[in-house]
Amino acid sequence: MQRREHYLDELARIRGEINRLFESALMSAAPDAGGEGPLGVWMPAVDVASEEGGYRVFVELPGVDSDAIRCTVVGRRIEVAGERKVPSAEQASFRRMESRYGPFRRSVELDRELDPESLETRFERGVLELSVRAESNRS
Repeated sequence: MQRREHYLDELARIRGEINRLFESALMSAAPDAGGEGPLGVWMPAVDVASEEGGYRVFVELPGVDSDAIRCTVVGRRIEVAGERKVPSAEQASFRRMESRYGPFRRSVELDRELDPESLETRFERGVLELSVRAESNRS
């Protein structure tokens, strides 16, 4: 049984290394990384839904304090940035750390100009929900 556990641990380690390599390559090439580099920025998952007159954006931010989040709208782009702090482990040290901590930044460019004044946010159970109206088409 111990040999099988060692085998599974080794597979998990290899999978983690492969994931880190892909993330590193994507982060260094991604314009959303903001030039921070692969070691300093993590990119939370984002879902975007179109709705009549605008968009709804969902950003997964478990463990992030709402006070640590900044949202901006410029042109066709929505940007969410902030930081997830490492939880304190009083009189203990982490033996394994798979979660991402530190600064994050995600930006999404949409197909229509956005009205920055219409931005509404709601943060519940680790998911940030942004609602923003698209500007009316000008002739």
